[in-house]
Parts: sequence; structure tokens; C-alpha cells
Amino acid sequence: LGQLRFLWHKDYDLLTQPRHLRLALPGSLLLQPQYWQTFCSLTIPPMAFTPWFRLLRGYIPTAALQHARNPSLTTSPLCRLCQQDTETSFHLFVNCPLKINFWLSIFERYSLPGKFLTADEIWSVLTSFVPNIYCYSCTGTTDTDALCFFGAGISTIWKYRWRCVFDDIPWYTTAVVNSFDLEHSGFLSTLPSERKLSSTIDT
Repeated sequence: LGQLRFLWHKDYDLLTQPRHLRLALPGSLLLQPQYWQTFCSLTIPPMAFTPWFRLLRGYIPTAALQHARNPSLTTSPLCRLCQQDTETSFHLFVNCPLKINFWLSIFERYSLPGKFLTADEIWSVLTSFVPNIYCYSCTGTTDTDALCFFGAGISTIWKYRWRCVFDDIPWYTTAVVNSFDLEHSGFLSTLPSERKLSSTIDT
């Protein structure tokens, strides 16, 4: 009788279909748990949490993404600040000439090691917390301090980038670095490395 009920089931065809293969998970959900544990344990500025979390999840509204979704609204995939390259997440936070200049300026100002001179290394820290890149045992700066420093940088880039877009104003690295100093003065004052006040920024 049980078998007959199964054969007479209204959704018999559905029940007898082969199971679908497991759907591929978004890349962000495949990050190892220790990455998320590290991220959630950071005492990063509140304004840094949202953009960094969205970056790790792949939810950054770049010009390239917005153009692909609605080309009538976002007419170009190019970076709205430098107008040189397609604005991907990598470009928005690191590889834009204006952004890399900002990163290098704050590295110099706060005496961080010269090994941060490549965009790819900065990106590796932001997206996967690569330990052999951001560990500063020679300066006394802990891994957590280093990651929080990057979080502060992300928050300033995110805030000033949208200000430039919405207010239609140019990006001035000097102003952005000054904003970084003011917004994160409390955290920056706790870093063991000494600040290089003599550093100069031209653009």
C-alpha cells in the first residue's frame, strides 16, 4: 500500500527526478573560518566595518558592476576619479593611481615597512590577511595593529571616494591623508611606530 501511495503521489515526477548538483557557493562564503574570525576580532573603526565586509563578500558597487547592471544610469565602467581604467574592487581600493598614492603616503607617514610598495601585496592583506606580508615584528607593530591600520585606510578611501563622486570634486591625496589623520587620530596615536612628520605629498 505504501508503494502504491508513492506511485499515486501528485508530485511523483518531481520525487523521481535526479537530484541537482550542489550549487556553487559565492567565493566570499568559501573563505576559511579563521579569516572571518580574524576579521570579527579586529577593533577597526566602525566606519571601516561596512566597506571591508562588503569587499570580502564581493558586494562593492563599482562603476564596472553598476554599468553592467544598468548602463543607462552608469554610462561608463571607467573609474570616476582617474578616468583611466575600469573600476573593479581592486581598482577602487588599491590600483587606482590616486588610491595607491594614498596608501604609500600613509605607509611612509607612519613608518611602515617598504615591502608594502606593490598594489598586489596591499590587496592580499585586504582580502586574505596574508600574514607574511603584514607582520611587523621588526617595528613592534602587532598583526592586529597592522590590520586595523588597513581598516582605517579603507574607511577613509570609501568615505572620500563617495564624496568625490556625489559632490563632483577631484581627489586630492593631501586632503585625503589629512582626513585619515583626523578621523583616526585616537587609534594612530597607539601605534608603536613613530610618525614621519617630514613626509611630503604632492598630489
